[in-house]
Amino acid sequence: MDRVRAGMIAPLVGAWLVLAGAVPLHAQTNAADVKKVVRLLDGTGLKYTAHEGKVWTVDFAGKKIGRSTVIVTSNARLLVIFADIAKSKTVEKTAPLMQALLHADHSFDYVKIGFDDDGDLFVRIDAPLRVTDARQLKDDIRQVMRVADDLYGAVAPYIKR
Repeated sequence: MDRVRAGMIAPLVGAWLVLAGAVPLHAQTNAADVKKVVRLLDGTGLKYTAHEGKVWTVDFAGKKIGRSTVIVTSNARLLVIFADIAKSKTVEKTAPLMQALLHADHSFDYVKIGFDDDGDLFVRIDAPLRVTDARQLKDDIRQVMRVADDLYGAVAPYIKR
């Protein structure tokens, strides 16, 4: 799987969120919201990296997916927590893959599984910023990690290395 350089994560995430419709162009995250996200991330006890543009990343190593990254970003009302499973050019989009993805979408709790506008396969949780606490954020990040790892294992036959 191609790895994105750390300096490119924020612009790619921003573009992905706008294109995917998760963050409307007019949505603004104010300084208080950014402080809340940092406070929540600190409260999770997870090691994270802050990036320019209201983006934070949490690296992890899964048994199936290997080294990967969960990305956390926010707008005025949502935390978007996601991981890319595979880039579009590496995914063989076949009927058996789609069936596996539909089954996985049914099997896993709280997550969205799909393809973004670039065709990249992702796992994502959208959480309301207003009511999310550190414990919930940690659970959401770990759920994205678990599902990313399990899903990668399930769809690995359809991903070209």
